[in-house]
Amino acid sequence: MPLKYKDVIPINSDKIIYVYFISDGTAIKIGKTDNPKGRLQSLQVGNPRELFLLGTSPLLTEEEVHTLFKNIRIRGEWFEYQQTIVDYCQNNKTKHYELSIKPQKELIQMILDLEGKCSAR
Repeated sequence: MPLKYKDVIPINSDKIIYVYFISDGTAIKIGKTDNPKGRLQSLQVGNPRELFLLGTSPLLTEEEVHTLFKNIRIRGEWFEYQQTIVDYCQNNKTKHYELSIKPQKELIQMILDLEGKCSAR
């Protein structure tokens, strides 16, 4: 059965919400945004240490990730910088900003094209 637009992204959604992992090398902030690069820039203004985007994902929910790492929470959305979070980003195929941000319609079209190629076989 072919995929439909609503099966990929909710009809009322016009932006992809990403769970982001931003770090200063000592802690990791796990939050959500539709613009990870912009969020990184806004957080940098109030942080004396250089921040970097460890990864992003449009597939994970912020609440699930917070629950998963609740034992290493420092405060709010900030977590201890531990290899477990870095590994989690890598194992769940989160990607650096430049590789992960694509316009929503482009993502949907890629999925629909792929589905069309698979069903044509």
